[in-house]
This record gives sequence, C-alpha cells and structure tokens, in this order.
Amino acid sequence: MEKTRIWLDTDIGDDIDDTLVLEEILRNPSLDLVGMSTVFKNTPLRAEFATRMLRAAGREEIPVLAGSPVPIRGLTPVRPHETFSQWDLDEKTPDPGIHGEEAKDPHLVPRRILEEARKAPLVLLAIGPLTNIARTILEDKEGVLKNSRVFLMGGEYREHRPEWNLECDVEAFKTILYSGLDIRAVGLELTEKSTLSPAEEELLARTGSDPLGDFRREAVRRFQKSTNWPITPHDALALYMLLKEEKLDFLPVRHEVEEGTVDGQARGWLKEGKEVPGMKFLASIDMEDLHQFVLNLGI
Repeated sequence: MEKTRIWLDTDIGDDIDDTLVLEEILRNPSLDLVGMSTVFKNTPLRAEFATRMLRAAGREEIPVLAGSPVPIRGLTPVRPHETFSQWDLDEKTPDPGIHGEEAKDPHLVPRRILEEARKAPLVLLAIGPLTNIARTILEDKEGVLKNSRVFLMGGEYREHRPEWNLECDVEAFKTILYSGLDIRAVGLELTEKSTLSPAEEELLARTGSDPLGDFRREAVRRFQKSTNWPITPHDALALYMLLKEEKLDFLPVRHEVEEGTVDGQARGWLKEGKEVPGMKFLASIDMEDLHQFVLNLGI
C-alpha cells in the first residue's frame, strides 16, 4: 500500500491536541511523516518538544524545523491563559540550540517543504497558525505545490466568529484562502464540540503500551496539572478528515476574510463571500467516532 506523505506544521506544546495528532501519525502505517515544522512564538522550544517525542518513538530520522515565531503581518496575539503546558514544571527550560538558529531564517521551512513536494505529492497538515504554510505558498514560484494538498484546522464557517489560528496570522490565512490549492478545512464550529469526557481523559492519562504512549501519558498529566482545561482535540479533526475523507461530507467555502485592528493587533474572521476555488470545509462529524479515533492512541 502506498503511504500518504505528510509534512506536519504545528504549534505543539500548548494544548494537548497537537501531541495526540503527532502520536497518531507516528503509529498509523498508512502515513509517512517526511518532516515537521513548528510555528508561533517560541518555535525552538516547540521543536525541542517534538524532537523528544520523536526520540521516544524511535523516529529521530524525521527532521524537525523551528519555523516562524511571528505572523507575516501585524502583532503576535496573546491569550490571557497562554502557557507552554507540557514541559516538566520542575525542569529548566532547555537550550534551543540549533532550533534557535533555524527560527531566525524565514525561508528555511518553505525551502524544505518545497524540496519534499518536488519529490512526490505531499499533504500539508496544518494544525497551528498558518504562517509557515503561507510563506511556502508565497515562495512557490514554480507551482511545485500544485499536486499537493492542504488539510487544516482553522476558521469558523457557520457563525463568522473569530478563531485562534486565523487570528494569529490573518494575512497567512488570506494567502491560503486565495492560493487555488486543493484544501480541506475544519472549523471551530465543529472542533469546539469535541471535548472529551472526564472518563475519556482518564484513559489518555493512564494508558500507554510503549515509550511513545508513556510520553503522551506524561504530557497529558502535565497538561491537566498546569491548565485545568478540559481536553478538546481541535486539531485531531484535521487528521481525522485526512484519514476518513471519503466518508465525510464537505461544503464549498464561500467566504472571505474580514479584518480589523484592536489595540494595534490584527483581528480576523470569515464572512460570506464568493466561492473559493479548490477549498471545502467539513460540514458535520460523528463525535462518537472521533472520540474513538482519539482514544485508540497506543491503547
């Protein structure tokens, strides 16, 4: 069976859902993770966290690059409850090392993604702010990405409310929206309904049959301890879309980005507009099936 080649772009380290996505990719025999990039704020620290997770899985050969820490345009937004929740709270923050140098080069991640896309069609799985993916599109002067696809979590397609990944880089979202690429998106209107029950959270925090499962179990425990947030696997829906696309219902995106400025910070949301060529959003989802998908990790 031919594997699906994936480049994962992630803001791993805050909410636990990125960690769950990476575990599923590493465990799924139909997927070939050819590289990863981190995005938003402390991208070297995010890259170090991802590197440690790959090491737990015995997959150190997969490249991890620290991508853009800041949006293409505007100021970096701040959440009042923002925390890097999955590090050992007693551990000294590690030296970013080579990842610190990577984050200084805005062309590094686009260059590496385009190198992989030249080899064979690629799925760009984007589960954070879209800065790195947008920069790649802007640097693709030869149309290398025309045979690749994008699966993303971002936007809100029903009630036109603000959504975090869009707000973190409004210009990047606009770049992707008007790129003409083959894109499947899942919005906040579905992901916000995916919160796990306390019993389901307990399964993720207690079960693990190998070093990768142990890593995830400890990350869940730290997330729960440092935040007291419920686990809402927003980003898992993007991977779920990819793996179950043929069984799901999608609608064409007929939206455009509305933006404004509040306290000097760019804010953005989707509003009704013309149909966007190549882009569709997930219309509905079986939450019970999604939860089973998440809970199957390493169990």
